[in-house]
Amino acid sequence: MGSIALEETESERGVSELAGIDVSKLDDDALYWWRTSGLDLARMMKEAGFPDKTKNQFLTFYSSIICPLLKGKPQPGSMPTAVGWDGNPFEYSWEFKGSTKKSSVRFVLDLSEVRPPNKSCPMSVDTVGEVLNVLKDTSPLYDDHWHRAIERWAVYSNASAERQELLISEAGHRTPTILGFDINPKITEKAPHMLPVMIKSYFPPCFVAADRRLTRFQALSLGVRQLPDIGSYPNILLGLKMIEDFVACNPKYESQGRGLSTDFVPAGDARLKVYLRYLGDDFDEIWDYYTLGGRIPIEDLDEDKQKLRDIIQLSRGMCYPVSKIREESAADKKRRAILGTKPSSLYFSLTPDKPYPIPKFYFYPGFQAPNDEAVAQGLDLWLQKYGWADGGPTIEERTRNTFKYRSLDEKPGIFTFIGFGRKEGLDDRALSLQMPFTYKSILLVGATSGIGAGLADRFVAEGSQVIAVGRRQDKLDDFVQKHNSAYAAAIRYDITDSASLNAFVNEVVMKYPDLDAVFLNAGVQSQMRLSRAAEFDFASFHHEINVNFNSIVNLAMSFLPHLQAKTQPTSLIITGTHLGLVPAPTIPAYSASKAALTSFVDCLRDQNRHKSTKIIEIYPPVVQSELHDYLGEELGRSLGMPIDQFTNEAYEQLLQGDELIVIGSIATEPRESYIDLVEKRRDIYSKLSSVMLARFEL
Repeated sequence: MGSIALEETESERGVSELAGIDVSKLDDDALYWWRTSGLDLARMMKEAGFPDKTKNQFLTFYSSIICPLLKGKPQPGSMPTAVGWDGNPFEYSWEFKGSTKKSSVRFVLDLSEVRPPNKSCPMSVDTVGEVLNVLKDTSPLYDDHWHRAIERWAVYSNASAERQELLISEAGHRTPTILGFDINPKITEKAPHMLPVMIKSYFPPCFVAADRRLTRFQALSLGVRQLPDIGSYPNILLGLKMIEDFVACNPKYESQGRGLSTDFVPAGDARLKVYLRYLGDDFDEIWDYYTLGGRIPIEDLDEDKQKLRDIIQLSRGMCYPVSKIREESAADKKRRAILGTKPSSLYFSLTPDKPYPIPKFYFYPGFQAPNDEAVAQGLDLWLQKYGWADGGPTIEERTRNTFKYRSLDEKPGIFTFIGFGRKEGLDDRALSLQMPFTYKSILLVGATSGIGAGLADRFVAEGSQVIAVGRRQDKLDDFVQKHNSAYAAAIRYDITDSASLNAFVNEVVMKYPDLDAVFLNAGVQSQMRLSRAAEFDFASFHHEINVNFNSIVNLAMSFLPHLQAKTQPTSLIITGTHLGLVPAPTIPAYSASKAALTSFVDCLRDQNRHKSTKIIEIYPPVVQSELHDYLGEELGRSLGMPIDQFTNEAYEQLLQGDELIVIGSIATEPRESYIDLVEKRRDIYSKLSSVMLARFEL
């Protein structure tokens, strides 16, 4: 959605008081943008439940940096920008994610110099440069490597004014680039000194296509391929090839290239988004486009089909009462005709971790919907139908509370676009599904070696405090010294010392009252010959069972009451293994202990589903670590997945909020068939659990 109220009201003049921002130094033009767009964004953040610090940090930046750069207020005859349907330089959005049921606030901004026009350099990107000069020191992970490369490809601000005007006339607009802002409260929590904004830039292909006599899609495709070091990211090129193949089979889309965008983060983490227009209104064509003719190999992509059909129909007012539809005036019909000029579009996100694109579809309901009330009510129906409603204010209520300059039932226009699609990331099986790893203080048992050490380092790097627990004081000291910050602490404790368990737990909860996650990762593994019963080492066998199962149960049940007493979200995370489902015959004690642990975790989770603590189990594959030193250090530490790869995959999946995280597979089994086994076991267990717990008093 996006709109700017072009008539100021007395309530709008109070935005500075509403936001607590000093705007006394702004001139009249800057004040206009502050009192209109500033008010919209302040109210959107309020409706999204953003903390005051996030709102104040962002609005201070917005008022002092953005508003002055927007120059003169719109006047009759002012040049339009390319973003808003009515020529204004903004589009705002709430983004909803399927698991968190919390919305984020985003907006895109066209800083083209049109009020007044820059005649000496019509495609000037100086205003964009001024914003980036501020953000390079204040936005987390800022890296403009790919932004600059695309800018060199697509923007002609260094050409003569005459050449720029010629390209503008061929393109039909004069916008060289658009900035996108994702306002993120998590940044305030994790890096309070940084501006709570992540940014991306968007470049239309029109000018380079006109200059080089390319189709607009060719201009996008070549724009990706000319990026420096793009060959280091083969998955991006594979995903791009999939789009190219689809367009080659559907040449009508060659002319429909719309834009190329990149994130301002290091290239290995950045997404590239290829935007394409769709001029029709045929759902089967839309679906074919969305799936690239069936080329995108996301296993459950077909589940999107009915959701997409429903959101299109409901937001167009399919269920809106006919009796509430007003007769349109001539001005209303003109407005609707303008809305009808906005074509639907798709973007395909290319990421370094996936060899295929992640799709998203954008459409403009205002051309068909009777009014904005119909759009809002349709979206609320969709959120309720698919379980995305969070029980808080509805879309209709949020919109009424934000855009107060007119009634929603008057006409369409506040809702300009609706986007639906997959969330880019390692888990593309969930629609727009990414949840922050919000735990601030993590007790990590087994943090000084192997996968525990890798994850401990990652948690600290992401801004969480880690209290490392282990037996070896030298390793604990190394961990604290390595990080040299308030985010790293350590306690020496042997988890098999059950006599000292209560004292250890009490020490932790007294010393670290903010503890909100306990990660139990310790384990030992050794080979045993059951074929030689007379030589069987009973003590070694039971020691392994004690470390891997009994001690973990003791710690889980001792810390759980403290976690469940918290008012904020808490988590108990336990490291299992694939061998808990399929035993390895040469390591029977390890396999048996982990099978027992997995069964225990399943029971613990289901008996505590009505409580607040999330109980998560991770199945790692064989990972290069000290766990296999019994095979010899050189061989044992060379087996399996590199520790960095495991750490990255485990952390990214923890962000998804799943209760079972399965990484890799059994060494001899393809992941697809192994996941079938995991899911079938979970289904059978779930049915049994439902029946038994229905007759069990918790």
